[in-house]
Amino acid sequence: SGIEYSGTFEGLAIFLENSSLSPLISGDFKSNILLSSIHGVKGLEFDRVVISGLEKGLLPAEIDELTEDRLEEERRLFYVAITRAKSELIVTLNLRRAFRGSYKGTLPSVFFQDIDKNSYDITFIPEYLKENFNNFFIDNKRDIRFNIGDYIIYNGEKGIVVDSWYQSNLQFVKISLRNGKKAILSPEYIKKIIKV
Repeated sequence: SGIEYSGTFEGLAIFLENSSLSPLISGDFKSNILLSSIHGVKGLEFDRVVISGLEKGLLPAEIDELTEDRLEEERRLFYVAITRAKSELIVTLNLRRAFRGSYKGTLPSVFFQDIDKNSYDITFIPEYLKENFNNFFIDNKRDIRFNIGDYIIYNGEKGIVVDSWYQSNLQFVKISLRNGKKAILSPEYIKKIIKV
């Protein structure tokens, strides 16, 4: 038997208060589905984990200031998410997403590039899209000189690559420098370094 709440703001407030006071998981949850944020599952394990929206702009989140620390925090969150699975991990992404009334094409998250290509299968997408999806990993992995998270030096200042993309077969990178400045430029103007 469930509790009924009035369709008012007060009813919503009571529902949220009761929900937040309830234990995250109670009893036998093997046959249940738990919908949660990554933060909410720290310390838990499940036979099967589904992570949705592993797309550029969602994970890592698209924020105005993607610093080295913020990128590493997002990478740690992704690690927490994938290590919750005991036997099966399913990751989904959209090839296009609705945004403010129109559809926008998406790219797979850069975190896919951290995963060995031979350790996962790509399924449930049409063959013509599968080819494009595979090319994202093969071509970019082979051709990219700079990846998100790479440490760089530009005009004597140390920084980090916070975004990377191709336009007309030319790579461009967005960098964030320690002095707070940001720039978008071609990699020929920056130098990759191992440590900052």
